[in-house]
Amino acid sequence: GTLPLGPWLMLEDQPPETIGLFEDEWNHHDTLDECTKLLHNTEIETQPWKTGLRADWHEYAQPPRTAAAFLRAVARRVLKPRAGMRYRPHPDPLQERYFFKLLLECIEEGSITTADLRAAIRRQHVRRDAFACLASLAE
Repeated sequence: GTLPLGPWLMLEDQPPETIGLFEDEWNHHDTLDECTKLLHNTEIETQPWKTGLRADWHEYAQPPRTAAAFLRAVARRVLKPRAGMRYRPHPDPLQERYFFKLLLECIEEGSITTADLRAAIRRQHVRRDAFACLASLAE
């Protein structure tokens, strides 16, 4: 069966005085620095593992979080056809490197195989140059 996630997810069973706010570094939105505890890549079109792939996101799956994201959504819808769009590089190269460092760790420990990665690349879930990105970490 399925678990009833509503009460757990909404903390309905917890006394209000035991619930507090997390510091921002526990959900850093596209911010990777010495304080980051949990990185959240919020801008769909700059996800580090998808750079160069054809756009496959749904235009209005989530409301834009920033004015810049809203303007990009309008531009995508009005000024250019979505069919030719591709994922762009993340504006912070350290986040791309961080992702591939974690991926390399998963491959080295065996939780992800190179066959798994090749299959993800074929399905266009991961960018085509993933193996080159992994190799660049050794340089």
